[in-house]
Amino acid sequence: MMMKKKLLNTNLLILLLLTALGGALSSCLKKSDAEIKPSESLSFEGKNLIKVLQAESSLQLFNRAFDRLKLAETVTNDKGFTIFALSDSAMIAAGLDAQAVDAMPIDTLRKRITSQITFGAYDDKALTNSTTAIQISTLNGGVQATPSGGTIFVYAPVYIKEQDGLYFNGVRVSQNGTAIRASNGYLYKVGALASSISTKTLYDVLLENPDLSMYKDAITIADSVRFTALGYDDGTGMINLLSTMPDQYHKGMLPTILAPTNKAFHDAGFSNLDELRSLATKYYVGFDLNTYFSFYYSALDSVLQHHVLYHAKIAGSLIPTVRIFYNDLASPAINNNVSNNYSGFIADPVSLKFKIPLTFSSVAGNVSVNWTNNPSAAPVPVPKDASSRQPVNNFVVANGALYKIDKLFYPAVK
Repeated sequence: MMMKKKLLNTNLLILLLLTALGGALSSCLKKSDAEIKPSESLSFEGKNLIKVLQAESSLQLFNRAFDRLKLAETVTNDKGFTIFALSDSAMIAAGLDAQAVDAMPIDTLRKRITSQITFGAYDDKALTNSTTAIQISTLNGGVQATPSGGTIFVYAPVYIKEQDGLYFNGVRVSQNGTAIRASNGYLYKVGALASSISTKTLYDVLLENPDLSMYKDAITIADSVRFTALGYDDGTGMINLLSTMPDQYHKGMLPTILAPTNKAFHDAGFSNLDELRSLATKYYVGFDLNTYFSFYYSALDSVLQHHVLYHAKIAGSLIPTVRIFYNDLASPAINNNVSNNYSGFIADPVSLKFKIPLTFSSVAGNVSVNWTNNPSAAPVPVPKDASSRQPVNNFVVANGALYKIDKLFYPAVK
């Protein structure tokens, strides 16, 4: 009996010592040595976006629509969002007064309001540190067919940039103050709905604008000469570039075209199609006869490609699609030898007869372009439309952008 009691006391003493020692050790442990806990998302301090929106007296109509659509169920605390909320006056101007918000078909209201809410938390700095507008997925989406015959839910994007102001899809909108930081994202007070991008193609623009008829004919001739030399149509001609639509993920080639008008061709000395064909066949067109790797474009093709801002490595990659709006051309950052240049298709190394990238400049928001390194050559104006909603010279469409210009970049510069 005495032996059992002594053993019990000894075990108790050891237990107490281990407990004390464990406490001492844990107090000396570094955080990296401590017990691993489940990771948690970093959160901002303050109210969440729903409460921030509710508290803004100038955003009551937007909040009314937000509530009717039950968007609080989507804009949750554990995810990041950015809301570009219209002021009450802007909502009324857009036809969204209280009566309209309450009576409008739910799907119509959802499309208009969810186009103002994006996935991801974007502060002012995030929207300014980019050469071109940032493509951001919005809550506006729908089911689309896939090439395999199935369906997929796709969220529609919006292109946003802060430059000398806030731009949605290349259109400047008024902004009241800087972004308001919430616990799960940011809220901006803005003065207009995001404008929609036309569903037309760049080739549609050529067909609908008689003053671009020579440009349309020139690319047809250049494609024909190239495919004859190649031996087949490989699907990478200019007409294909201008007519291909983005895929269901909103990714695609999306070139930016400085389209020379008929006046531009006439001023350069081309008055008919025969003169364009003569230029297209002036030099050898075809594969390098020594390596059969590089392909030499025609002189006409080289001239036309100098009017194209496009990089195959960007368009063919998995990074977000790059669009170049008129206001992007006004930014000095565009002159980075990538966004302001043409680089051929990944699987088709090309040899063009021009080597000088375009250089853009801006005065009071009006863009000009230098196409040669000749110091005596005056910059060429890129006309700017008075209203983006009534395009005459500036067209932003489903598969890219086209800006008319009264200058043909000819002869090709070395």
